[in-house]
Amino acid sequence: MKAPGAILALALLVACGDDDEQEGPPPDLVADVEKLQDAITTDPAIAPIEDAEAMVDDERHALAAELLEQGGIPAAERQVEAVRDLTLGTRRGRLFKRRLARAYEDRVAALERYRVVLTRGFMEDLELVEAMGGVRESLEAITEIDDELAEIRPIPETEERRRAPGPPDMR
Repeated sequence: MKAPGAILALALLVACGDDDEQEGPPPDLVADVEKLQDAITTDPAIAPIEDAEAMVDDERHALAAELLEQGGIPAAERQVEAVRDLTLGTRRGRLFKRRLARAYEDRVAALERYRVVLTRGFMEDLELVEAMGGVRESLEAITEIDDELAEIRPIPETEERRRAPGPPDMR
């Protein structure tokens, strides 16, 4: 009679298992992270910022400032609004959203300072380096958040992953 009791106990143990232990993050958090990652990968400011950086590399500062004013900064402002408009269901998701929105706001301010410096034409090296540093710091903050999101929900190999442009070249 001990065998059927042991089998029953084993069956109950296996059936009940450790339901409290969940593999990976909760599904609602993963859904929030996916929305945030989608916002990052569809950032409309990436291309205009890269175009402006190409003009800086070619020492065409006035054109770079114009590209930022007409394309990069308005697109960066739209990105701030897109992130703010996300509806997320978890507290942790909303925390990521606030951090990401703040990083994008910082990017807008840094791009505006950078544009002003580029508009002046002849500039002090220190002034340009400081403006570029502000842009770099804002982009690094976005990348850091993106990396944290990827720890929760790794980007599948089949999804294209666009990231914010790298920091301006600090020559």
